[in-house]
Amino acid sequence: MKLEKNIPKILAIIGIAVLFLILLSIFTVTVIMPGAQRERPATAKIVVFEDLNGNGKQDKGEARIPNTLIVATSNIHGTFSQQIAFTDKNGLAAIRTTYTHIFGITALTPCGYNRTTPEILSVSKGALFARYRFGFQPVEGSKAQLTENLLRFDVWQDLNRDGIRQNHEVPLRGLTLAFSPLLDHSSFDINEFSALTDESGEALLNIGNACGRMRVAPIDGWATTVFSPMGQEADNGEITFDYDADHSLFDWGLSQYESFKLYSGLAHHPEGMGEWVFFLNSTGSLTIRHNVFDESTKYGPYTLTDDDQQALWILISDAKIENLPKTFERPGIPDETAYSFSLHTVNDIYLVEMWVDDAALYPGVSPLVEQLFLLLEKYTGEKY
Repeated sequence: MKLEKNIPKILAIIGIAVLFLILLSIFTVTVIMPGAQRERPATAKIVVFEDLNGNGKQDKGEARIPNTLIVATSNIHGTFSQQIAFTDKNGLAAIRTTYTHIFGITALTPCGYNRTTPEILSVSKGALFARYRFGFQPVEGSKAQLTENLLRFDVWQDLNRDGIRQNHEVPLRGLTLAFSPLLDHSSFDINEFSALTDESGEALLNIGNACGRMRVAPIDGWATTVFSPMGQEADNGEITFDYDADHSLFDWGLSQYESFKLYSGLAHHPEGMGEWVFFLNSTGSLTIRHNVFDESTKYGPYTLTDDDQQALWILISDAKIENLPKTFERPGIPDETAYSFSLHTVNDIYLVEMWVDDAALYPGVSPLVEQLFLLLEKYTGEKY
């Protein structure tokens, strides 16, 4: 009986305490000087549910959805950051951050569902003890995918840029790949969603239960030569592709190299030996010139066989032209000739001039030059 009489008092005390906390929170914000930026720690407790009737509310009997990818974007004094989480088996997730003004969260649409709640919810405007709910309604006739969807990328170096992987084309290790979903996440990009290739050139990406369209791009200065199946490359190097639970293995060939040129000898050599110029482009076309004083003889262009092109690009890679020193700083020995290398990669152009005697100190250079002169004889019949 005493407890029953005290219930109104207990409820009143609880109500006063809650009101005090709310007023304290409001007061704390209002006493900040104009223009000041106050850091606010907050935790977003997230619920993803199956909105069967599409009313945007979680009604009785509407189950929660596991493995949904949650993205949170927040700022501290103008610097933005992102966090990623997945709902657990109970359809719940939590993300904690400290922010200045913005703390927004979104959930990627699960396969076979349509969104019924706002795409982005603002945590900074949420009520005390709030949960942030994302609802998705099943699409009639569509296949739902609620288990973890793992994408696998097999990334390798396509030295001859032919889009076909040969046995000696190596996997690309330690390459960072950046990802961003498209259609299911249109309001802002995910800028910290990435994967790193392992020793076998594989990169794995967990996208939860999502599917649809996605962008992917190498961010370490490589150009795509093949992306299969069904990848479309944009001008900025990004690949757009479809993904779903039954289509999650992708073969990705990349190349650093765009063209290579070698100048060997001197056009005005006193003994008239002249200068040989070799130019190889990314399609495997080889053009050769022989310059003797003011006269020039052109050979080609020749389309190299796959084996010849492959062998040549391997030697170019082994020569490590981007690391060779420029040795024209010292005076040349009488009648000493020179090599001039020009290597164009996706991001850079490397120009190196070396005296021939200095080039002999670098083990990758001589095999490359010898191979070029073997190709000269093979394709033109001329001997050096």
